[in-house]
Order: sequence, then C-alpha cells, then structure tokens
Amino acid sequence: MNGRRSQALHLLLTAAFLIVAVPIFPVFFLGPLAMLLLVSRPRTAREWFWIAVSAGALVAWFGLPDSLGEQTVRAAAVFFVGSFVALTLAGIPSLFTRATVAAILAAIATIGWFTAFQIRFADLQQDIITQAWEAWRQVWANLPATPPAPTTDVLVEAAPADFARQVAIVVTGMATLCPALLALVAMLGTWLASTWYHRIARTPLTAPPTPLAEFRFNDHLVWILVLGLGLTLVGAPHSVRLVTANVLLLVLAMYWVRGLAVIRTALRRASPLVIGILILIMFPMLAFVLVGFTLLGVADTWLDFRRRMAPPSGVPS
Repeated sequence: MNGRRSQALHLLLTAAFLIVAVPIFPVFFLGPLAMLLLVSRPRTAREWFWIAVSAGALVAWFGLPDSLGEQTVRAAAVFFVGSFVALTLAGIPSLFTRATVAAILAAIATIGWFTAFQIRFADLQQDIITQAWEAWRQVWANLPATPPAPTTDVLVEAAPADFARQVAIVVTGMATLCPALLALVAMLGTWLASTWYHRIARTPLTAPPTPLAEFRFNDHLVWILVLGLGLTLVGAPHSVRLVTANVLLLVLAMYWVRGLAVIRTALRRASPLVIGILILIMFPMLAFVLVGFTLLGVADTWLDFRRRMAPPSGVPS
C-alpha cells in the first residue's frame, strides 16, 4: 500500500513539474534522467527508450529561439547536470549533497561565463523583466507597454498602490531572485529524475532517494540563516543584499521542506483522504502555511521532532 501511495505521489509531482517547469526548464528533469541512465550501462529497451525520448526532447528544446535569460538557463543547466552526474560517479551517496554542491558549482561556472562574455547581471534582470511583463500583457491587455517605475530594487520597494505596480513588483522579484529560483527548480527536477531513474534503470549506481519524512541536513546551516537575516537589517550595499536575498530564499526553502518532513512524519498513519482534506483546508491560508512550515523546520534543528514522535522501538511505524 505504501509503495502504491509513493508511486502515485511521485507521478503527481512529476506531472505537475512537467506542466509548470518543463516548457522552460526541461533539462533539469530530462538531463539528469538521460545522463544517469547512460552512465549506468543501459541494456534494456525501457532504458534506451527513455534515453531516446529525453535526448530528442532536449535537442528540440535547445534548438528553440532564445533570449539572454534562456541562454543563461541553458548554460547553467549544462553546468548543473554535468556537475551532478560527475558527483554521482564520484560516489557521493546523498542526493541532497550532490544536488546542493552541483548547484553551487553551476553558479560559479555561470558567473565565470558571464565574466568571459562581459554580461552584467543587470542585463539578465532586464531581459527577464521584459519577457515576464510581455507574458503578463498577453493576459491583461490594459497593462502599460513598460513596467511602471521604480522596478530596480524590489528588495526595498514599498507596498504597491495599483495592479500594474503589483505586477511590476512580481516580475522584478522574479528577476532579482532568479538564481535562487533556478537552483530550486534544478534541485526539484533532479530529485524527480533520480526517483524515476531508480524505477527505470536495471542497475542504478546509487541508492534510491530517501523518503520525504527522513529529509534533514546539517544543523549548522542555521547559522547561514542567522547571518542572512542579520545582513537584511543593516545598510548593506545593493549587491550584498542581492546575494543575501537569493541565499536566504534557498535556505528558507530547505527549512520549509524540513518542516514538511516533520508534518509528513506526524501524519504517517493518516489516510490519503485525510491528507487531501488537510491540503484543501490549508490552501486558503497558503502564506501562513509557508511561514509555519519554515519555522517548524528551523525549530527541528534543536527539538528534533521526529525523534520525539518515534515509537518506543525507535523505528517510525
């Protein structure tokens, strides 16, 4: 029963990722999947089928017209997938460690690529703002041709007074936080790819990803959170606040998942119907849920809720 629930959940998450992310970022799912299957010495028709499908989709995607933002995504994706597969071949067992280190290496390589071709981050931001604004104008024709000023510093922008300003804040926020958002998409895509890799590969190179309820990381990461929050309270230069905002988003997302893992452990005996009802109840309070799960994940650093919820045998039932 648990195996069927897990398979259904992975199928649902993969479908959601394909619908939302793959039109823009397919390489973060198909790339790791194809490369992992290739280095695992494929011998079955099923393995070669998925390699061919993934390779064909990626060739078509790389052949599409691109802007500076799309070129950056493709370059970062190549660096990320290459690093992730290399770390896998190096024998690093933890999927989270491999994905995190690959994201860091991809970020460094992308910065080097920007430097080599004399590309400024401001140019990337402007391209993302322009593309996102045009996409919004396809839905809301009454928006002006250009975003209303100011949209240069979303980190200090006050509450907007009209809908156009709200949209401008959203698209500027996307441009400002694009490195962190890209890293999160990459890590999610890699987790899904690794899950399906173990379903497809005949002789996978690594152990399957650990269940969500067992997700945790080094507790010392909390000091990065403390430092980042401290930098937001001082008058740091814009470039420092820009880096801090992206790092904070990544770390907060990790703690949100850790809080979700605590909730998953608490609901380990709940039926899918109960879990579905709880999701529907929490959906209208999404902002509170995001903050609450994140705080729960941070508190788990010291309180270790899952150890407290374990039965006397020490093994969760």
